[in-house]
Formats: sequence, C-alpha cells, structure tokens
Amino acid sequence: MDEEVNLTEHRAMVYLPENSVEIEINCKVFNDGELLNVRKVLKMSDIRDAFQKADDGYIDDEDRFVLTEKGLKWLEEQKEE
Repeated sequence: MDEEVNLTEHRAMVYLPENSVEIEINCKVFNDGELLNVRKVLKMSDIRDAFQKADDGYIDDEDRFVLTEKGLKWLEEQKEE
C-alpha cells in the first residue's frame, strides 16, 4: 500500500492528449530532508476541469492582478483627457 504525504502544489500547464481519460504523474521531490518518489493520478473529471481552465485563460480564484507603475501612469493620463 502506498503511503500518503502532503505536499504543496504549484500550478503548471502541460500539453496532454485531448482524449485523455486518466493521467498518472510521477515525480521525485525533496521533502523533509529526503528524496521521495511521489505520484498523483488525475481522473477524467480532473482532466476535463484542467482543460476548461486552460481554455478560459487559466486564471484561478486566488490569482491577483496589480497595476504596475507604468500602468498606473497610463491610467492617470487617461483621466486627464
């Protein structure tokens, strides 16, 4: 039986066959001072959700958008016109 380990995940975009029904991801990670082999299985509903997010521009609920100084300057210039 596989042992579970909780890891922090980070979003990545990869190309997958559009007719995928299951994907197994195998990774080597450094965790708590040791190198581990870990895997994650994505079922069809997970894959379809990922495809939909990518098609929609891949903006997650936790993403934030901030005006840069250049953008703020442009906005101020627009107010003056």
